Amino acid sequence: MEGPSVYDDLLDPACLMAFPGMGVMRATDILASLREAPRWTSVVMSNRALARPRRDVLVLGYTAEGHRDGSEPYRCHCTSTYVEDGGHWKLVQHQQTMAA
Repeated sequence: MEGPSVYDDLLDPACLMAFPGMGVMRATDILASLREAPRWTSVVMSNRALARPRRDVLVLGYTAEGHRDGSEPYRCHCTSTYVEDGGHWKLVQHQQTMAA
């Protein structure tokens, strides 16, 4: 599965995300904005880190550089937190900070 529809199953209904210039968003607003956003033509992730504070919690940290046609590259530092729910991993938090 690819595109915004993958988030229908991935996002926990209580998910919060924080984006530069957009602020904090809730799951319903995140899903709506993904359907309207232009697609990335490529994304490269580096500086990956993984923390597992509990058996059912994963925290990913990484630097991402995304490219869209006709736009400058978007480079940010990210964290994403997942919680296991009935054998499925659900995204409960995602945060981006602009990178220099």
